[in-house]
Amino acid sequence: MHHLSAGNMLQYRNIPISMLFAIFLSLPAFSQWTTPDASNNIRNTNTGNVGIGTSTPAYPLDVTGGARFSGTSFINTGLQVTGNPNSWPAGQGTQLAFVGGTGYITAYDNTAGQYMPLYVRGSDLTFIAGGSPRAKLFGNGNFVINSSGGTPLDGGYKLDVFGSIRASGPWYFNTAQNMTASPSGNWDFNNGSGAGWYFRWINGGITAMTLSTANNLLLNTTTDAGYRLDVNGTTRLSAAVRLAGLTSDNTQTRIVAADANGNLFFRDASTLGSGSSSSAWSLTGNTAINPTSTFLGSTDNTPLAFRTNNVERFRIDGSGNIGIGTSSPQSLLSVKGIITAQKIVVTPNGWADYVFHPNYKLLPLPALEQYVHDHRHLPEIPSADSVMAKGADLGDNQVLLLKKIEELTLYIIDQNKKIQALTTRLEALENK
Repeated sequence: MHHLSAGNMLQYRNIPISMLFAIFLSLPAFSQWTTPDASNNIRNTNTGNVGIGTSTPAYPLDVTGGARFSGTSFINTGLQVTGNPNSWPAGQGTQLAFVGGTGYITAYDNTAGQYMPLYVRGSDLTFIAGGSPRAKLFGNGNFVINSSGGTPLDGGYKLDVFGSIRASGPWYFNTAQNMTASPSGNWDFNNGSGAGWYFRWINGGITAMTLSTANNLLLNTTTDAGYRLDVNGTTRLSAAVRLAGLTSDNTQTRIVAADANGNLFFRDASTLGSGSSSSAWSLTGNTAINPTSTFLGSTDNTPLAFRTNNVERFRIDGSGNIGIGTSSPQSLLSVKGIITAQKIVVTPNGWADYVFHPNYKLLPLPALEQYVHDHRHLPEIPSADSVMAKGADLGDNQVLLLKKIEELTLYIIDQNKKIQALTTRLEALENK
C-alpha cells in the first residue's frame, strides 16, 4: 500500500508533474489516489494537506516553486501570492507578484520585454487602501474619490472628489480652454481663440465680474463700453492709486482732492494749503514768498518723507540729515544705492604734491616689499577689512592714491637712472 505522505514526498520533488500523475495512476486501487472515473477525473481521498515541493504542506494544496496553468483556473475563495519568481516564462501573460511589501498585477511580454495592455472589468470598480474604500469607478463612468475612507457614492459627476486636489499641469475644459497655476501661485484662465466672454464670475446667478474678449474688466456690468476698468457702483480705494498715460496739460488749474473720509472732489490748485488764505502754498506759482511762514515741511522734530508707488524714496530727518534709499541717514547726505553723476567735486584738506619736495624720503624698496608681504596692502592705505567695516573717505582716498602714484613715479625715475648707469657701463665694457 502506497501513501503520499510528508515523509516520502521528498522523493517526488524533482519528478515532472506528468510522470508524478502517471505514478499515481499506477498505484493499487486502495491508494489514496483514485483512478480516472467515467469523466476522466482524478481525485485524492486524503483528508490532510498535499504538498508539492515541500514536505510540510500547510494548506490543502501547498506548492513550493513555480506552477503553470495553460487553461482556465477556478478558485472558490481567494488567491494569495507571497513572492516573486526569479524569472518569468517566455511569452505574454498577466503576472501576480509580491515584492518588497508591495503587490503587483502586471501585463507583460517576457519575450519582447515590454508591457502589455491590462483590463480590469466589473460593473463597478472599488479601490481600497488601508482597509477602507478610497475611490470608486461606477459603471456609468463617474469616478468618486473619498479621502475620508467612507463609502464612495455616485453624486452624478464625472469626477467627484471629497478633499483637496493638486494639479501640476493645465486643466483642460476642451481643446482650447484651460486653467493653469504656476509654482508661485499665479492662476491663468485661457479661453484660447473661442468666441464669447473671456472670463466671468457669477455669484448667486448675477454676473459680478467679467473680463471681456477685449481684455476690459467689468464690475457689476456685462456691457463692454471700451474701458479697461468699468465699475457700475460706488468704488472705494483704500490704498495708493496710480494713473499712468494721462495727457499733460499745464493750463488746467483744477485737481482732485479728498476729505478725511476719502471722498473725492475737484479743487482749484491755487487754494491748496491752509484753507484758501493768501498764505497758502500754490502749485501754480507763488510770489512774495516768506520762507519763515510759507514753506513745505514740518514744524516739529517729525521727519519729512517722500514716496512713490507707496514706497519711501527720500527723507529729511529732524536733524536735517537727508536719506535717499534709507530711512535712517547718518550724515547730511546718506545714499543707499548707486549714484550716477557726470562730475563730483571733492574739496580735501590737502594734496599730495609734497611727495616731490627734495626733502621727501621714500621708503626703500626692500622695506616696502617687506611691508606688503606682512600686511597685504600699501602703507597708509586702509585694509580691505577696514573699508568693508567703516567705508572709505572719498577725498582722503583720492589724496592717498595720488601720493602712491607720485611715489611710484619717483621709484620709476630712480630705477631709470640706475638702468641708464648700468647701460652706460655695459656699453663701455663692450667697446673695450
